[in-house]
Amino acid sequence: MFVCTLGNGQDTFSANRLDGEGETIIIIPIGHFEDSGHTVSAVVVLASIPGYGDGTKRELVFRLVEMGPNNAHIRDYYDGFETKSFLSSPADREQVRACVGGAVELLIDQIQPEAVEMMTYTANLPKSALSKYQDIAHIFAAKGYQVARPDSYHNRWIWMMRRP
Repeated sequence: MFVCTLGNGQDTFSANRLDGEGETIIIIPIGHFEDSGHTVSAVVVLASIPGYGDGTKRELVFRLVEMGPNNAHIRDYYDGFETKSFLSSPADREQVRACVGGAVELLIDQIQPEAVEMMTYTANLPKSALSKYQDIAHIFAAKGYQVARPDSYHNRWIWMMRRP
């Protein structure tokens, strides 16, 4: 059984930040499996795109990561369809969504990237799954970025955000 540890009556979440090699990573513990002891964290990454001129363009990636004992990597989850098997409560899913949004805001405020691309990992996502990406695009817009309408590329969607 999965136990979501986000919230616990608080409006804040615990986050770790790692920086290096042109990447900034925010890791937010969200819970654990009681039977195996595996932990699950939300991971939000802002990384430089290699080969992009002056290095100011970044890629935003987010996912859930399951880790086993001794921090042995078990699995990456990019799709809410995969996570519903253990993250079944709508309230828990909303808390995870909110913490990912909070991590994106933190990255925007601290890194202040000039240009950011974001692309779906899974092809042919339903509208409900695309709404997570649209929420992130709205965060960029609220922070003053110009957000290009998403276009489909091989059934994956791309958003581009740029400071005016």
